[in-house]
Amino acid sequence: MKYLKGQKGFLHLVALFAILVVALIPGVALGATTQGITIDATPSFITIALNTSSYDFGVVVADTDNDTATGLFGVTDSSTVIVNTTIQCNSTWSGGAGWTWGAAAEDTGKILASNGTGAFDVDIAATETEYELNISDVPGADFVFELRLDTPSTFTFGDAQTCQLKLTAAAA
Repeated sequence: MKYLKGQKGFLHLVALFAILVVALIPGVALGATTQGITIDATPSFITIALNTSSYDFGVVVADTDNDTATGLFGVTDSSTVIVNTTIQCNSTWSGGAGWTWGAAAEDTGKILASNGTGAFDVDIAATETEYELNISDVPGADFVFELRLDTPSTFTFGDAQTCQLKLTAAAA
């Protein structure tokens, strides 16, 4: 019997020793040792497209305002950021004898624009200057605009006239 009591004591001692060894071993992992994180990034991309590339006012009368329909020109904005879109005359009047660009006078005419309001409050006065047409309120906000031809007060020739307007979108 004494032998059995000694064996139990020995077993208890071995068990205690095993518990101490496990308790004293550093770095025993009981949970996850690594974690991952997903990173997303969207480039600031700016792009606009017009629904039409030309418009013909047809035959015009001196000293008149010729308007397109309100909202005739649509701009699709596929930008990932808020943009400021400007408009400018990208060329002088051309066609045989060309008109002069400016306020209505003899052989002098210009284009005005507005942002879907029919107000024609954007006075495009020079080929070097860009005029603000629209600032989007959110990325990718499509918009419309319209144009007014302010014809010369008088004509001294009957050559058809052409000019080119340019829209530019930039981060606001």
